[in-house]
Amino acid sequence: MIEVTHRDVKQGKTARQRMAEEETILEKVDENGNRWTKVYFGGGAHFRNWLSQFVELKGEENVKIEEVDSTGFQCYEESGEKMYRIWVKDTDLEDKASESHDELDNAPFYDSMEAYQNRR
Repeated sequence: MIEVTHRDVKQGKTARQRMAEEETILEKVDENGNRWTKVYFGGGAHFRNWLSQFVELKGEENVKIEEVDSTGFQCYEESGEKMYRIWVKDTDLEDKASESHDELDNAPFYDSMEAYQNRR
């Protein structure tokens, strides 16, 4: 099951202030030293869609949900809808440290999709 945490914010901030604050929240490190990247902020059908895609791509064990106070966002306040952040565990750091990237250094770049499709 995906872990859900809750985060409260200070009262009295406008939606613009809240969004500016949200844009500064990009990643966090948990108590075990794992790095997590914020990949989504919002709610509703978009949230459910993004969540299902990240679970499918990264696995349920690498996805966390954080419920965020919707104060300051009028449409969420009036509807009673919840807001969330989706966090994805940065598993690429471990892979990058142990992989050789020589194949990437020698990988060709193509000027167009047609050039890529016509490669020999």
